[in-house]
Amino acid sequence: MTDIKTIAVVGTGTIGAGWAAYFLSRGLHVRAFDPQPESLARLPERISAAWPVLRELDGSLSETIPEIILAASMEEALDGVDFVQESGPENEDLKIRLFADMDAFAPPDAIIASSSSSLLVSRLQSACTRPERCLVGHPFNPPYLIPLVEIVAGPKTAGWAVERAETFYRAIGKQPLVLAKEISGYIANRLQNAIFKESMHLIQTGAATVEDVDNAMRYGPGLRWAFMGPFLTYALGGGTGMRRYFEIFEEEIATSWNELGQPEMTDELRETVIAQAEAFFMKRSVAEVATRRDEALVNLLKATSALDITG
Repeated sequence: MTDIKTIAVVGTGTIGAGWAAYFLSRGLHVRAFDPQPESLARLPERISAAWPVLRELDGSLSETIPEIILAASMEEALDGVDFVQESGPENEDLKIRLFADMDAFAPPDAIIASSSSSLLVSRLQSACTRPERCLVGHPFNPPYLIPLVEIVAGPKTAGWAVERAETFYRAIGKQPLVLAKEISGYIANRLQNAIFKESMHLIQTGAATVEDVDNAMRYGPGLRWAFMGPFLTYALGGGTGMRRYFEIFEEEIATSWNELGQPEMTDELRETVIAQAEAFFMKRSVAEVATRRDEALVNLLKATSALDITG
């Protein structure tokens, strides 16, 4: 259980709106603020779009969406809250100012978490009077479906804040992962970036197209990665565990690492990827593709919910 009942969502773009929908579905009281009035005005529509998907996963949810308070100011949004989830643009200077403002308005014991996907907490908390309650709670898009939340502490973050955030995220159904040390990009995005980098190399060298890369992942390792990570995958590939895998493939591993590419982000590469991507999967609107993605994720989450093959 958690003693956190009232949440402030600061920033109501794609990520913030997804958080707002999820928090409401967990029975929490939610207030939202965005300095861009048009973004705040679109929030109810975005929550409504996510609600049927949430009900697919949780049949106990009512069709009626709980009320959310659209605050006219940050001070109003943060007054008396237990937890703040900031989801502003991924801009360090902007987030430093945001954290200073949130620190000024939030109650002294309220956690302030950023949805940042790469920034260092030590920088975000640098202008705060109470940096000990500041951390990163990085979700994955869409945050109302993907379970993972990476929790990253800065050098001034207190242990109690990390523990409280971890307890909170877990209590509302997320899968929190506390990083052992502060690094930029965290864990999952660094893994994604490594794959994306090699994907760009394959396209730049003419070895593959966007469709080839996506299909290779979709029909190959992506199927396994839905329920187990790379180390378990390779341990099984070795037949009897990681030791045997290294014994069999150590030379091949070294060779394959040396062959990984260093693509150069040129205008030509960028335009090639854009053209191939649009031809491959943009036959439908972005909104329709996102809806179909959510439907697929719901089915996948239902299928994998009982698949803990290491337990």
